[in-house]
Order: sequence, then structure tokens, then C-alpha cells
Amino acid sequence: MKLTMQKEVDWPGMEEDIEKYVKGCQSCQKNKPDRQKHHALLNPLPVALHPWEWISVDLIGPLPESGGYNTIMVVVDYFTKMKVFIPTTIELTSLGAAELFQTHAFKL
Repeated sequence: MKLTMQKEVDWPGMEEDIEKYVKGCQSCQKNKPDRQKHHALLNPLPVALHPWEWISVDLIGPLPESGGYNTIMVVVDYFTKMKVFIPTTIELTSLGAAELFQTHAFKL
């Protein structure tokens, strides 16, 4: 915009004056493209009131084989922060995960 304006007129501090005018112009601000990255809304984790009310389950692997296992199923209790590590294999199914959880996590 400065180059176009300088062909017509020029004064000391013209660039700052034009910048100040554009910052204060309501229609300029409405039509200005938003170049900032938009962030997703945060979803806070639920607050547990007693042990084993809320848990997280994760699988870590594949790992080098040891004792016939190559994956670890990790169960974390949100309330106590207690972790249970259950050895398993990469071929674990959802039914197998439920059985592992039932037989290992509640032996505590």
C-alpha cells in the first residue's frame, strides 16, 4: 500500500500513519485473514473419586521377545496412579485384552 500511496503523495511518517489507520479500521480488521494456527479445545480428564473408577490402558510394543512375550499392556489407575504391567504378544485381540485385564489387574 505504501508504494501505491507514494506515487500520489508522500510525507514524513507516512508508513506509520497508514499502519495506525489500518489497525483502527473496523472493516479492515473484519476482512483481514487470520494467519494464526487454531488450537483444538482441551478436554480435561475425568476426576476419579476412588481407586479403579477411571483407568487408562495402553500397549507398548512390539519389543524384543522375552519369555514368549513381545508387548506390554499397561493399565494405570487415575486415582492412585498405580500401574500394572502385563506381558503379552502383539497378536493380542480385544477379547484377550479383556481377559488379561480381568485376570491380572484385580489380583492386587
